[in-house]
Amino acid sequence: MAAQHPPPAHTPPTHTAEVRQPSAANPPTPGVAELLQALIRHDTTNPPGNERACAQYCQSVLNAAGIDARLLGADANRPNLVSRLPGRGAAPPLLLYGHLDVVPTVAQPWDVPPLRAANRTATSGDAARWT
Repeated sequence: MAAQHPPPAHTPPTHTAEVRQPSAANPPTPGVAELLQALIRHDTTNPPGNERACAQYCQSVLNAAGIDARLLGADANRPNLVSRLPGRGAAPPLLLYGHLDVVPTVAQPWDVPPLRAANRTATSGDAARWT
């Protein structure tokens, strides 16, 4: 009979290839809420668009995760972010496509400025309301 060993105290996550310990040179990875807030806080109102800073932020998030990402396009202020995560060939390819620009909010009623990305937990339910 084989010797039985106790389970490890910590099982590393299976969704990443490498577990990085936070440090000054390697800050902790932001959570989904923080990523969403950072995206919302980039003013990409169209016109004029000006999505460059937001695209650069997205590029830095992908690069920090070890995924190559490039900015391409004819207009320096409105580049396309192109990234490729190679698969293993076991499934068909998947294309994710989106845009970074948003419509103007000037004539819309908001409780707080829309680009502030305030996270307010609803008091009469279990959902969080983004405003």
